[in-house]
Amino acid sequence: MTMTAQKNVVFVSVGTSLLTNFKFNFKTLTDRLSDESMNQDILAMLDNKFITDANNQNRTEDLAEYLVQKFCTGVSRSSQGFAVSEDPLCLNRSASAEIQSVTTFFKEKGWLIDPQEELVYLIATDTDSCEFAAQVIRKVLIDNGYASNITIMRIPKLDIKTDYHDGFESLFHELEKTKSALEKTYRKENLSVYFNFTGGFKGVIPKLQQYANVHGFTIFYQYEHQDNIVEVEPYNLGFLLSNYVLLREDEHYAYTFKNFTKGIKALDKLVEKRYFQLDDIRKVYTRTSEGRLAYQHINQVLPMISTTMGFISEFMIYEMLEREGLTLNGATVPPGKTEHSVKISGREFDIFMNNNVGIPIVIGEVKSFLQILYSDKFKTQLKKQLDNLLKNRPNVKCYTLFIYGLPDTYWDSLKANLLEIEKMVIDKGLWSFHPYCFETSYDPNPSNGNLFMEHIQKKCTTQLQQGKDFVEVKPILLT
Repeated sequence: MTMTAQKNVVFVSVGTSLLTNFKFNFKTLTDRLSDESMNQDILAMLDNKFITDANNQNRTEDLAEYLVQKFCTGVSRSSQGFAVSEDPLCLNRSASAEIQSVTTFFKEKGWLIDPQEELVYLIATDTDSCEFAAQVIRKVLIDNGYASNITIMRIPKLDIKTDYHDGFESLFHELEKTKSALEKTYRKENLSVYFNFTGGFKGVIPKLQQYANVHGFTIFYQYEHQDNIVEVEPYNLGFLLSNYVLLREDEHYAYTFKNFTKGIKALDKLVEKRYFQLDDIRKVYTRTSEGRLAYQHINQVLPMISTTMGFISEFMIYEMLEREGLTLNGATVPPGKTEHSVKISGREFDIFMNNNVGIPIVIGEVKSFLQILYSDKFKTQLKKQLDNLLKNRPNVKCYTLFIYGLPDTYWDSLKANLLEIEKMVIDKGLWSFHPYCFETSYDPNPSNGNLFMEHIQKKCTTQLQQGKDFVEVKPILLT
């Protein structure tokens, strides 16, 4: 039966700091830790010399209870390490990194109302010492009312002293098995999953972080001797890819997005996740250092992503011009006379259009509306293109610009930039400048939450609309 209530799930990386803290402090707590036999067996457990099996299970439980009662209760941290507390019932939250961070996190989240509400999974290596530490931590959390549904996950083959590849394979297998069972019971959308990396073995933590990032789980950590929790949202590559159209720009002007789109949710989300920050004085959204790093990562792992939309758009334009040709004032390009991606003296042009005898007379470039909205880079490119044409192809007299992904509300914001581009073209001696637009039904707040894929999907199902010159007729309405 699938449950519909929201469920919080916390995975905790477990190490042996509990036993290590005991080892270095039990001699200063002789009044409480007076059972020398117990003390020595716990130290042996730290070295994996006390094997947990059917013959000594009761002894293991006795050792765990001894630690809970004598070291995790009635003891507190002092300047010299640990000391007997004035309150014999107080929880020694500093007994281990796991106890301290989990109890702090639960308090910050306000999860202390019903201990049955949260699910806790203690991830232990395949060693008796780590499993024993997890047993003590589990008992401490249950006895103090933090949670009652606590599972110890002893990961087969996960041992820092053996082949770690087999251990990591086993770790991912166990995590996936647990995740699938949780989603079957509670539904994926009802689960809020967190990973606590405060404790545990350092060699295991990067793999756990990799798993958390892939699935979009939140990570938290508590620095030693600090009271607050550091909560880190996962590095979600899918989110970054879906917002690539926005992320690739260094700046976004607040007035443009706020006034013309009444707020763009995708950009707000990038600000929330600290990939962008708002400069209130300049009224500009600027990429943060983390935003620049994310952009670099996208281009490294998927170098084609920065040009995919351009390639699709260029081929659609090329196909249309090859099929239908183009008629402009003073220039006629018949069908079958268009070339795509032509290089002249090392400089590439998206579209070359020839007359009946094969002489190039019209040049075409395909750009997104964002490239025109923030047009400094394009203007630099245009200047070099025009200089190249005057020197190498003086017969070219018309410059066409095909703009894709343009919402109706952006026309006014593009007008000044297009007029500047027209002036650059005319000043170089060409006859005319002709901007055209695509219909993409562009939505800055896409229904599927994926800005990039929304572009792709709509681009592949639309027709080119050859409108009138934008600089002469306003507005152009796309259907």
